[in-house]
Amino acid sequence: MHAHTLGRQLLLFMFGMWGMAYSQPDSAQIPHPLSFQASYTGDAVGNFRGGIATGTAYLGMAYINVTFDTKAGGLWRDGTIFLKAANTHGALPSADLIGDFQILSNLEAGNHTYAQELWYRQVIGQVSITVGLQDMNAKFASNEYSGVYLNSSFGVHSTIANNVPAPIFPLTSTGVTVMWNVSDRWSLLACVYDGNSIEFKDNPYNFKWRYTDDDGVLAVAEAQLSVGDDNDRHGVYKIGAYNHDHLSVFNPETQITESVYTNNYGVYGTIDQSVAGKPYAAGNTVVFARGSVSTKEFNDNFLFFGAGVNYYGLLKEDGSDVLGLAFAHACLQSTDHESAFEVTYQTPITEHITLQPDIQYIVHPAGTGAPLPNAVAGILRFGIHF
Repeated sequence: MHAHTLGRQLLLFMFGMWGMAYSQPDSAQIPHPLSFQASYTGDAVGNFRGGIATGTAYLGMAYINVTFDTKAGGLWRDGTIFLKAANTHGALPSADLIGDFQILSNLEAGNHTYAQELWYRQVIGQVSITVGLQDMNAKFASNEYSGVYLNSSFGVHSTIANNVPAPIFPLTSTGVTVMWNVSDRWSLLACVYDGNSIEFKDNPYNFKWRYTDDDGVLAVAEAQLSVGDDNDRHGVYKIGAYNHDHLSVFNPETQITESVYTNNYGVYGTIDQSVAGKPYAAGNTVVFARGSVSTKEFNDNFLFFGAGVNYYGLLKEDGSDVLGLAFAHACLQSTDHESAFEVTYQTPITEHITLQPDIQYIVHPAGTGAPLPNAVAGILRFGIHF
């Protein structure tokens, strides 16, 4: 069966199962083995000054999550099958308007319909093992409190996203992840991934998985420490390292497969800390910080750091809205360093709809390699979640 036919059938199957799940009666005694989530997020972007050109653009992303619980399905316990199917569409504001290196909107990915994740996870005591198509940033090198921001560098460190072919949005790859919850405070994670996914032009639905010597292997290890009380001044501290052992690509001009690098590595760390009170409670403030370093031998972007502060309950007594201020800085060898400053406010409109106005100031947009004037851009994001 061709990949495009399989992709269409898979999406039709998910929509059908989603409708069946909503038509079945609720039962507190008999949990349903299948659970579903769906979401649509849209960004109306305007570049008001600087960058490549002023103008407006629209882009969006839809996804469906399908989770199957093996115990609820009458099979073995502590097993989970997970599928995330996504569609990205619309303009490319960073490529066409801003010219920034760190990417203004974390939805920017082009026009694709594909599987972003498809894995099986088994929990055995304090250890979980995940095998299959995975998004590295779902577990590694992530901050909880930076997730509200729209600039891509608050999701994945730029030194990881730009220096190695990591399995991150939008193009992921297969691998094995092991997580050991050593205690209530400590967790250890490690993974190995296929070192280079097939690009979308030859792999439109991300169902083509290959393993060749030229791709190499990406290995990541991370330690996580939880501090404080869940209801007061809770914090999570992470430190990790990654290594891509080698990468070789075919040069059509010389007709020779040439080595790009060997042992391209880096280290990173993240901090999430509640200042006082319960996280996400009205009137509470949380802070986060993140940084990473890569070898200068192979990488233009050798250093990244960022930080931010979030305040919950500015207008909502239940703390469901959040006001945030953050910055992200990428150090580059080939051109001026780039800094992104972001102010954002996210609030629920209804139970299923959120609205998020966002403004970003980009200092030395560095995505084109040519000098560009500082840019001022805004995003009005809306989200629909079920």
